[in-house]
Amino acid sequence: MNPNLFLSSNHLTVSINFDLLMILTQTLKCKATTNSLYLSSKAKFHDKIFVRE
Repeated sequence: MNPNLFLSSNHLTVSINFDLLMILTQTLKCKATTNSLYLSSKAKFHDKIFVRE
């Protein structure tokens, strides 16, 4: 096997993995933001209920 070829294919795998990692991180950040937004809106809604009583 040509070591040069192996190196380039290995590098390709690493960059693909890195891209996937970035996409995953972005997705997780998105989910975390959505969750915190949901929780904060829920808390605000909760406050309104308590204020009404």
